[in-house]
Amino acid sequence: MIRPVHRHLSRPRSRQRNLLGATALVLVLVGCGSDTADPEAAPSDPASSVTTAAGPPEPVSGVDPAAALAKAYAGILGELPTTPTEPVADQSIWVVSCGQQVSTCSTPSAAAVEAAEAIGWTAKVCDGQLNPNG
Repeated sequence: MIRPVHRHLSRPRSRQRNLLGATALVLVLVGCGSDTADPEAAPSDPASSVTTAAGPPEPVSGVDPAAALAKAYAGILGELPTTPTEPVADQSIWVVSCGQQVSTCSTPSAAAVEAAEAIGWTAKVCDGQLNPNG
């Protein structure tokens, strides 16, 4: 039986689609996360920049949105912090890898685990195995 010449090209494309799908799945899962268990417990300070499921925060009274936007685009956001921030102690996190068998997935995952352990956190890797359905 004679195989078509282009048949061997379909496998790398399929892997690329799987990798793209896994990456999209990770982004969707990260975007669906919540900082609080109860959305009603979110801060109600109108000056807060936290956006909840109910929509964007209410505008701060006395602030012109157009002027604030122009200031943000100009890059004038305020003074840089002068004191370092301390990470929250004793956290346990999951690092989601698109596929540990691929170096472009395993290298950033290993770096994230190393960074987490450097600040005293416990990190575990979830191997997506290049499978967007898994």
